[in-house]
Amino acid sequence: MKLANKLGRALSSLSLYSASHPHRVIAVIAVFTIVMAGGIFQLETSSDLVKILPRGDPNTNAALNVSRDFSIFYDSVKLHFAIDEGKWEAANAKLPYRMTQGNASDALDEVYVRALEEFCEFMASRSDTKYFINVANLVKTVNWTNSAVPGVSEPDPAAFAMPGTDPAGEVQYFYDWQGLQVDPAYDETVAPDRRCMFTMVMFDMSNMSHLGVGDATYKVIDEYREWAPEHAEFDVFDLEQIAVMGVPATDAYAAKVLGADIALLTPLAILFILVALFLAFRNPAGMMVSILVLIMSFFWTLGLMGYAKIPFSALNLAIVPLILGNGIDYSIHMVGEYIEHREKGMNAAEAFGLTGYRAGLAMFIATLTTVIGLMLMVFSPSVLMAQLGFVSAIAMIVIFLFTLTFVPALLTLTDAARFNRHDKSSWRIFPSVARFVSRRPTLGIVSLVVVTLVLTAFLPGMKMEVFGDPELNYPPGHRVRDDHDWINNVFWKNENGSVVNMIIVEGDATEPILHEYLDRLESNLVNDPDVSATQTASITRVLRGYIAIRTGTAGAIPNIALETLAPGTTYPKTQDEMKEMLDEMFDTPMANYASFLLVPEDYDITVLAFTTQQGDTFEDAERVWNNVWRVIDETNEEYGGVPPVDAKVALFGPTSFSYLFISKEMPWVNYMGIASLIAVGLILLLLTRNLQAVGAVTAVVALSSIWWYGILSIIGIGLSVTMMLPLIFIIALGSDYAVHLIWNMEHSGNREDCYGYVGKAVFFSALTDFGAFIIFANITDMMVQKAMMATAIAILITFIATMIVVPMFYPLRDKVSGQSRAMGLDSEFTEAGQG
Repeated sequence: MKLANKLGRALSSLSLYSASHPHRVIAVIAVFTIVMAGGIFQLETSSDLVKILPRGDPNTNAALNVSRDFSIFYDSVKLHFAIDEGKWEAANAKLPYRMTQGNASDALDEVYVRALEEFCEFMASRSDTKYFINVANLVKTVNWTNSAVPGVSEPDPAAFAMPGTDPAGEVQYFYDWQGLQVDPAYDETVAPDRRCMFTMVMFDMSNMSHLGVGDATYKVIDEYREWAPEHAEFDVFDLEQIAVMGVPATDAYAAKVLGADIALLTPLAILFILVALFLAFRNPAGMMVSILVLIMSFFWTLGLMGYAKIPFSALNLAIVPLILGNGIDYSIHMVGEYIEHREKGMNAAEAFGLTGYRAGLAMFIATLTTVIGLMLMVFSPSVLMAQLGFVSAIAMIVIFLFTLTFVPALLTLTDAARFNRHDKSSWRIFPSVARFVSRRPTLGIVSLVVVTLVLTAFLPGMKMEVFGDPELNYPPGHRVRDDHDWINNVFWKNENGSVVNMIIVEGDATEPILHEYLDRLESNLVNDPDVSATQTASITRVLRGYIAIRTGTAGAIPNIALETLAPGTTYPKTQDEMKEMLDEMFDTPMANYASFLLVPEDYDITVLAFTTQQGDTFEDAERVWNNVWRVIDETNEEYGGVPPVDAKVALFGPTSFSYLFISKEMPWVNYMGIASLIAVGLILLLLTRNLQAVGAVTAVVALSSIWWYGILSIIGIGLSVTMMLPLIFIIALGSDYAVHLIWNMEHSGNREDCYGYVGKAVFFSALTDFGAFIIFANITDMMVQKAMMATAIAILITFIATMIVVPMFYPLRDKVSGQSRAMGLDSEFTEAGQG
């Protein structure tokens, strides 16, 4: 105990110094808090999911490269339009010279095609768009190829335009449409019932951010809805049903909703905490001090995130209620114990000294074990988890230091000794609970065993939730959810279980053999019965299309015939030929299509997109992952076991996110939990030299974990991406309540008093934590809702386990002997402090 006594006296001295020099301490803390608060203005709200993937993994590296170097693909969006047949007749009257057959029920009708082109022009005039992929662009492409004269002139770049509505223009449109129907790909630009259509939009990312793309897209749609009725030549879309799909749009909407949720829920959580503080202290000074510590801790945490460039997202939102809850916990312990000592007749100096010694040392142990657990997050496979672990650890240290310095200083200035002595800081209910448990150890042990065994039986049913469509995390009525559901209904007929993944190939795409490899891989994915890929797309298809029409529509016929008779005849066969052909293609309107599948200029990243069936469980994601990689490996075997030209192959998409995060992160979380528990035990053993204390804390953490997992399994909350952060915090903080109780009993000797005033402090600590997470369980994102609710349940379970298990290890003894021992220790401390 010598080391513990030295630490306790050092912490006591720090509290006494702060109480003796309040102005100096408050001024220093205020200056540093203002500096840290400056980081809040640098804080961003984002949802870059790539950062959650395990670092160092080849698939993660590929995803990072795509998001950084292939942003035109990564930051693209897809807009869907529903036709309004009631507007068709008026719009069709503006085409008196049309030669194509009119059909008001067909989205491929000329009226709707021209309307889509008009929208794209509207969008291009209001945002930094670069390319579009849609049926209107296909018409423009055919118009471009039709401008060539084989053997005389190449296609005219100026001809990449929608033909006019005059007689000559309508003739052009008619022949463009006839040429377009040669390739059935045009039919893929509309819904199966041909009443809806879409356009892909790619942006010039030199002037836009990831979230900026989403914000700009929504803004353009809203402006078009107002503009079209009065100004559009072809106002034929259902303006209320323009739906958006794409990562930038979803992330932009999520960021907006998240900001609104934080702005609403944070004040509510603070209000709840204020009510809890009033019930705990009935002391204005104590309430004010505690809430100021909370606010400053909040500023420091957000400031650290801002300076560290860690954006807020649904994945790390748990840090807000965590800091709100824990930012007040230590203040409750410090202020509550201070008032307890003043009630017993101690003067301010004696009360601060003993509080710093007991509560300070208990908080030191709790902080040390928590910080060790959080710092273990630095070694997490996920960069996001590592960053948050570091910031959270610093925040916990700051909260601890504030409690030992700012609280005594401010209590001194506010003269908090003037409290209502009739409002005791100790509650009788917790000693009564402890006495009940102490007198019935057999009943307690049997009850714990039965409850644990029952809940353990539910552990095998604990599911792991995959990362599916993020739009489904929002309830109906939200724009992203309604857009998703409408698109799913119209284009997919509510066929659940379809996911779009991408195989990323990093290598020199000027090598013809790499194109052969892509074709072989695509064919194998389509023909493999366990993958059955559909809707595949790669650069080879676009390049073949360009080769066929590069000399014009008339020249396409012999090219297609030759390719049909002798496949590969027209395709480039050398690296120089391939590069020349790619350069040529990207300098034409075909860049609209090629830029979505191959990085322009460098030609070092290409994408093979495909759709496959996948359910909503981790087992489904694992199955798809394994089957796709089996096909990749089998394809590689055809090339000597590795992809040609030293290319790197990776899988990117929903399957990758779900499988990689859960398979890599979950084992690490389990290892971290074991390491944290061992660390807690060793620290307690070192400071107390008491196996009884170690056993009590270990039992609390172990039982809490088992009960928590069992209850989550019963209520159907599975482990998911958003659950990782709360899970890590629970592991790191799960021992705190028991540590506070045990440490005070070890040093005061008066268990009756400790169960009274420390039990009350633990109760209000748990209450504020629980309340903060329950309030944040009202967040919009339904996956985060589950995480918040699960964390609140964990806090409740940990509190209950603490109040049942600790009395089994520390039963109530004779009050007189306990008080005598406590007075002896207090006297020893007071003499040492005065000396």
